[in-house]
Amino acid sequence: MKTVETLTHIRTEVIDLLEKGQEQISSSALIQYLDNLIRMSVNGDVSAVEIEKYKASLQKWIADHRHNAEQDLENFRSVITMGQNAIRASILLNGGASVAMLAFIADLAKGHPALVPDYAFCMAIFVFGALLATIVSGMTYLSQWLGAYGQRKWGFGLNIACIASGIACYGVFTWGLYATYSEFLLFPVAI
Repeated sequence: MKTVETLTHIRTEVIDLLEKGQEQISSSALIQYLDNLIRMSVNGDVSAVEIEKYKASLQKWIADHRHNAEQDLENFRSVITMGQNAIRASILLNGGASVAMLAFIADLAKGHPALVPDYAFCMAIFVFGALLATIVSGMTYLSQWLGAYGQRKWGFGLNIACIASGIACYGVFTWGLYATYSEFLLFPVAI
């Protein structure tokens, strides 16, 4: 191939890629493409069949790359959805337990106000768990924001903190269950 023909061929290939939605070309793919052109130039003129074979292999690479990118995006969306559901479950568990304890304490206060402080601590544990779950929700947003705007290390660190805090929410719920159970075991039977 002559220089003008080679450059025209490269330009045509790049325009074809742009028209098909490929905005970026990886350096390694471009080097491979240029190496193939050089090899074909050394071997003599390139036949139309060889060019079409190369175009087909390039199109396959693009399709594979696009498929992998779409799969990664779908996996990311799935992880986000599962994380949101875990946060909702934690808020529901701790918040529901807080409301149940509040109703129980309100009823207990009518007949036996001296027992209210014993159960107030149990309710406070569940309230703390609901608060922690709400904070995790905000931290999740902040970690995604940091990751999207160039602070990937901070975003990743905050993401790890979110996961640990989310697990801690379930630990707080378990602690609240144990504390409540322990108080019920001490509940005077003959009231």
